[in-house]
Amino acid sequence: MALSQARLTVTAFIVLIVVSALLFPLLGRDFFPQVDAGQMRLHVRAPAGTRLEKTQQYFSRSSRRFESRRQRTIDVMLDNIGLPYSGINIA
Repeated sequence: MALSQARLTVTAFIVLIVVSALLFPLLGRDFFPQVDAGQMRLHVRAPAGTRLEKTQQYFSRSSRRFESRRQRTIDVMLDNIGLPYSGINIA
């Protein structure tokens, strides 16, 4: 089919080359958002079956230990208590 319609094939090929050349300035861009180099994620897990009140104390103790060893100020500390929605979150 490509040989029987040579003009259409060559035209489509040239259009493909031109469109690809227009995408050249976008090469090397990241597909993921920028990450702050000072960001740290710490996953803490309480033993299975721990009551919510005890889990809160467990996380508070872990936070205090971390804060006592920090070397600079922490802008935000976020505690999520509960099950993650998927296994990806704890990876």
